[in-house]
Amino acid sequence: MAQSETTLLQIDKPEEEGLVAFLRKIPMAVVRFGVRKPLGGVSLVVLFLMIFISIFAPYIAPHDPYELDFMAIQEAPGRYILGTDATGRDVLSRIIYGGRISVLVGFLSVGIGTMGGALLGVASGYLSGKFDLVSQRFIEILLSFPGIILALILLAAFGMGMIPTIAAIAITRLPQSTRVIRSVALSVREFDYVTAARAVGASDTRIMLRHVLPQCVAPILIVASAHLGIAIIIEASLGFLGVGIPAPTPTWGNMVGDRSVTITLFPPWWLVVFPGIPIFMIVLAFNLFGDALRDVLDPRLRGSESVRQTQA
Repeated sequence: MAQSETTLLQIDKPEEEGLVAFLRKIPMAVVRFGVRKPLGGVSLVVLFLMIFISIFAPYIAPHDPYELDFMAIQEAPGRYILGTDATGRDVLSRIIYGGRISVLVGFLSVGIGTMGGALLGVASGYLSGKFDLVSQRFIEILLSFPGIILALILLAAFGMGMIPTIAAIAITRLPQSTRVIRSVALSVREFDYVTAARAVGASDTRIMLRHVLPQCVAPILIVASAHLGIAIIIEASLGFLGVGIPAPTPTWGNMVGDRSVTITLFPPWWLVVFPGIPIFMIVLAFNLFGDALRDVLDPRLRGSESVRQTQA
């Protein structure tokens, strides 16, 4: 028994050391990324800061986002840092808490939509034939709808709420992910090691998961980073239209689309400007981070960058 336990420890130790070594490399990789791509590094810092504020909203927000102060209805910034809304709720606290919903919906919808599209794209590109024909016609049907219109149609069928909103946005992210990953899978399936795996009798499922999908990780990361900003824009748009996550739950979109803002010709400026600032910041940060990540992970762009540095 002692010998078997010793053997088990010896087997597990290299895996544990490998995991620890990988975790130790992450900070240095982030630092190198920031040095190589300063805009991407600044964007990453902004994203981390906004996500940190959203996670720890109960400890950062100065007031309860649902607390009503009827003595301070639509009060301009002053006693309340960013003013209050039509029912006297603190705008700053609702922005901080609204980030939790907007960021959570963005990450979950993009994670589900991108991974679903990646799996469908790998299967479509590798299997080809009738499966590819049918799946691509389905993707073309989805692509024929603008993202916000498709999300509205799906929410009309599913109903309002967080889970239907996540599902609707995830489906809008599916077609682009499928198209990108399918093009990668079409080239990877012709590699020699895939042909060798097929020759030794490996199943299609094993080849797709063990040999094709790992080669699509970089494109998946790039597509996901680009889709995060779009997903947050769609969530904000749905909230503005009043069909996303219903009030009184604060999100950046439904704060901008609050009835007190939309029914008046000249709404209080702080109810429009301040909720719009975090939407602008996080979408811009995601776009800049996605561009920098693409430059770092795309081997063709790495090669062109190294040539420019050599010529300089």
